[in-house]
Amino acid sequence: MNFNLLKTFIKVAEFGSFTKAAHQLKQPKSRVSRSISRLEEELKAELIKRNTRSISLTDKGKTLYQETQSLIHELERAVESIADEGQEVSGTLSISAPIDFGEDVLPNLIGEFTQNNPQVDFRVLLSDSFVDLTANNIDVALRAGKLKDSSLKQKKITDTQFILVASANYLDLMGTPNSWCDIKRHKVLSYWNEIKLDPLDQMYQQYGFSPSVRANSFPMLKKLAIESKGIALLPNTMCLKEIKTGALVRVLPGWGHEKAPLQVVFSASKNLPKKTRAFIDFIGSKKDLIFS
Repeated sequence: MNFNLLKTFIKVAEFGSFTKAAHQLKQPKSRVSRSISRLEEELKAELIKRNTRSISLTDKGKTLYQETQSLIHELERAVESIADEGQEVSGTLSISAPIDFGEDVLPNLIGEFTQNNPQVDFRVLLSDSFVDLTANNIDVALRAGKLKDSSLKQKKITDTQFILVASANYLDLMGTPNSWCDIKRHKVLSYWNEIKLDPLDQMYQQYGFSPSVRANSFPMLKKLAIESKGIALLPNTMCLKEIKTGALVRVLPGWGHEKAPLQVVFSASKNLPKKTRAFIDFIGSKKDLIFS
């Protein structure tokens, strides 16, 4: 069987679109369509149902995709790894990261990495949802929390922990709380989205109060805290600079939410492309850049 035909099928199945697959493969859409037809002829089976608005996998198409996608990606990595030995770091690196981390930190990382590796392009997917690395053809993911997928490897960067912070002006005006009983008299700015519950829910229930603002953006909560709008719950990694400069002050310094590792996650394959290995090594040595 022609490896390229199967590779094209996997891309179409992953993107759910001939157009998107063609763009990813840097081929004309007509060529992608012909490749799928040739594969169907070779297998004597319909793999993709087509209509004017969408495509969908047949049962045989789903089976072929499920049984071959990991093998195809592994073959791609092996071929790429062999091809780039002795060559400069190059190619397209696909990264997944949480939205706030991606918007706040990732630009600096990409900027410095490309200074030394100008032949590397980036494809970035920001999402607070779980992103399947294989299904989305992601090389590297940045994640907070424990790794559940045993088919992946991880490299710990540091530990993260939710802490409470406020501006000195706010505390001068409203008073510095010394306990959670004091906190209930303040405006609390906390995090929530449809996937993750508010980390302070237990405290709200225990002490009988509710937040003034809930938002699914840590940068927004940090900005409100700096502007003296209340006490914000933030990851310690997101406000180290502000604490050092005095823009924010830690509140209840003896309290912190359960720690979770911040780590870079990647395929367990021994044949990682040079671009992937280079970025993993780079980010593991850039704790100062991430948290400065």
